[in-house]
Amino acid sequence: MIDYIYARVVSINADSIIMDLHGVGFKVFVPTPSMFNVSEKAKVHTCLHLKDDELVLFGFPSPEEKSLFLIMQKVSGIGPKGALTILRHLSCKQFYHAVMQDDVPVLTTVPGIGPKLARRIILELKEKISSQKSSFLTLENKQDSLANVWGNVAEALQGL
Repeated sequence: MIDYIYARVVSINADSIIMDLHGVGFKVFVPTPSMFNVSEKAKVHTCLHLKDDELVLFGFPSPEEKSLFLIMQKVSGIGPKGALTILRHLSCKQFYHAVMQDDVPVLTTVPGIGPKLARRIILELKEKISSQKSSFLTLENKQDSLANVWGNVAEALQGL
């Protein structure tokens, strides 16, 4: 298993990035390719998935997102692409709150998830993700703090 890749991003596609690691290009499907910049190094936490006759690499900016991705696939009817779509449309915190509060309408905002599948997600994952509550909320707090720091930096630069 490839736990993570730290390499230079050479291409950004609609649903993936290409990372060059010592001359080998890895295509990594990610929830938000726009968060990466071409020619910059990035670290993505990865999951290798065997699909029919090919290997598919999925990547995430944090171990917590990767963990949630793996947990989501335990729900009948959600595969890797479905889990990635959920992470593309909902943050870890939003997903956690939707499941814990039985919020079917929030889950149905994700393309491909109807009320029936949303209820199944809540039923099958409520107990599993409640045990990991602290890691998902800690991740969101870190991301919120980082966003505040960048906002302060931007304000300071504009002031100059």
